[in-house]
Amino acid sequence: MRLFIAIELEEGVKGKILHEISSLRSKGVDVAFTSPENLHITVKFFGEVAEQQVEKLKEDIRSTLEGVKPFNINLKGAGYFGRPEFMKVIWIGIEEGNGREQLIKMIKALDSSLSYVRKDDHEPHPHITIGRVKTGRNKELLLHEINSKKSLEIGGMKVKQLKIKKSELTEKGPIYSDLMTIDLKH
Repeated sequence: MRLFIAIELEEGVKGKILHEISSLRSKGVDVAFTSPENLHITVKFFGEVAEQQVEKLKEDIRSTLEGVKPFNINLKGAGYFGRPEFMKVIWIGIEEGNGREQLIKMIKALDSSLSYVRKDDHEPHPHITIGRVKTGRNKELLLHEINSKKSLEIGGMKVKQLKIKKSELTEKGPIYSDLMTIDLKH
């Protein structure tokens, strides 16, 4: 099964992101936008995990997160992965500062303790994927819109829990379901 660890978004923050998605959608860009129920911050993506590994994985995640206290993050700015002429993913970022540093520290700890499943070979870049660019139609307009949102203020939220999620790929896009919730302790 395909698994990942995610931080779900607070409703107020999600509403502001949906407003931005709606604004981009109205420009006629060829982007597959993330559905509202799938908006999240990916903390660690595992890909395919064997059924017999799941219980050990849950225990190792719980143990790695022991002692991690709730913290605040601020969602700010839009950007993309890829090159201007070949954008792949459009995202909303996590503002530089203490909360982002705590999030990156947590991501690195999980990556280290769970490397037996999948080790990331890149520095963490926490973000919320809001869409995947399908074609270059209206590319200049899309690039202009993203660049105009580099300092977009979405708002802050408290990270109080993480969820282990299962992803099922379907013709209509991925369907996520929760396998486990881990509350961060005060």
